Amino acid sequence: MGKHSKIEWTHHSWNPWWGCTKVGPGCDNCYAESFTRRLGLDVFGPGKPRRTFTTKHWQQPLHWHAEAEAEGRFALVFGNSMCDVFDKEAPAGLRADLWQLVKATPSLIWIFATKRIGNASRYLPADWGVGYPNVVLLVSVTDDKEYLRDVPDLIATPARWRGVSAEPLLGPIYLWADDIATHLLSKLDWFIIGGESGQDGIHRPVSPMHPKWARMIVSACLNARVPVLFKQWGRYLPGSQVRDLFTDAQLCDFKITTVTQNGIEAACFDVGKGRAGRILDGIMWDQFPKFQVAA
Repeated sequence: MGKHSKIEWTHHSWNPWWGCTKVGPGCDNCYAESFTRRLGLDVFGPGKPRRTFTTKHWQQPLHWHAEAEAEGRFALVFGNSMCDVFDKEAPAGLRADLWQLVKATPSLIWIFATKRIGNASRYLPADWGVGYPNVVLLVSVTDDKEYLRDVPDLIATPARWRGVSAEPLLGPIYLWADDIATHLLSKLDWFIIGGESGQDGIHRPVSPMHPKWARMIVSACLNARVPVLFKQWGRYLPGSQVRDLFTDAQLCDFKITTVTQNGIEAACFDVGKGRAGRILDGIMWDQFPKFQVAA
């Protein structure tokens, strides 16, 4: 976290606080919860006190803004990798402080991913209007059911930039299934795809991503001219791609899990996030919206 983020679709990562409450299957193996527990912190769950930070921490984005402004560019900031800005249990006053910080840093494109888009209208600032020009709202979904539930709420929420973070992708999303699905996709500015990484949790093991799920999304986004970014395979790499990276002897050392889509099985190998990488059928999908921060 911080400057030079390792997250593939942002330059920086920053949080107004740490902590959240799980609200769906995408939260089962939460990386943020695992990270905080390794630090001896207990900030995830209902009623748990969230971790807050000093003035020095809040000044960090101001420095990034000054650098970007001086160089005549913008920088992307993931503004909530360890929390959800629309959490009902946000620390008192910090959400208002966050919006003031966003307004004070127009050379930063702030990206907020949420699983609580239904809460957004009550927690947006009074001067939000049609959306701050330097804010991207992403809904975090895992499958078609969550997509159809949350994207209409996203579209109904005023925003300059809207997108979907399908990570971890635990099932297919049918973006072209009918007129409704086609309409929803046409209203998006960005689509991010990612498989599940991290460690097996107490609720369920890490799930592989069927390559067809990713291909369907990429194909639909290309047809709709929606920028698409394939962030990662996650811990599992499908058998269709392992031959380029590993020998038969090496493959014997990896756990294999099978995932099915429309009767088509894909054997996926637990090679780890780093080795699985982010190449889909020989291509690195790294598309971004054409951000313009001027009002």
